[in-house]
Amino acid sequence: MKILLVLSFILSGILATAQVKKTTTATKKTGTPTKQLPQKSKERLIEITTDYGVMIAKLYDSTPKHRDNFIKLIQQKIYDSLLFHRVINGFMIQGGDPTSKNADSTAQLGSGSLPGERIPAEIRSNIIHKKGS
Repeated sequence: MKILLVLSFILSGILATAQVKKTTTATKKTGTPTKQLPQKSKERLIEITTDYGVMIAKLYDSTPKHRDNFIKLIQQKIYDSLLFHRVINGFMIQGGDPTSKNADSTAQLGSGSLPGERIPAEIRSNIIHKKGS
């Protein structure tokens, strides 16, 4: 019985370590330059290129302060080579922390501030997040 108990603790430790390594690896996804795409409509489309593929983001005219600020930061190359510091598989990714550029693998990320003023929320009930977007 003692051997079984010891083996279960060892196995738990191995599994916990494996899970931590998996999470750490996931947070290493890096972004490369972000650019505006040629516009065919009023909506602004942004291409985000990563080591894992390309994403297209839509910016809305009904949120002009956030749209314009995001475009300004892209033009200033603020987002180039930043990490996605928070990755939840099958749910979401989060990036934009300027301290993640060239960050050490042990760095605590996600609390850095981007340059510029704080922008008030432009929440619109007609704009929702869709699965896969």
